[in-house]
Amino acid sequence: MKEYHKRLNDKDYEKLMESIDRVTKSIRKMNEGEELNIYINDDMCKKLGVSETLLSRYRNERQLPYSKVGDKYFYTDEDIDSFIENTSSKRLII
Repeated sequence: MKEYHKRLNDKDYEKLMESIDRVTKSIRKMNEGEELNIYINDDMCKKLGVSETLLSRYRNERQLPYSKVGDKYFYTDEDIDSFIENTSSKRLII
């Protein structure tokens, strides 16, 4: 693992580890028999009532957790809950 760390800067390495942690938690949920809902950008825009541009902004500003595979973004109920919890005390950037 350290070999890869040398090739990534600290910020990218941390993002990778956070994504791995989220995926691991999701897999554990599936193994516990809990249903795992996975949403794509279109789903999230409808669910939050925002445009793709604003959704992208939430991701870029680290307000909205997500997982990324290739050029596709994925979100779970846990990501949505975290977003709502983190933004309920702050004003959303629009």
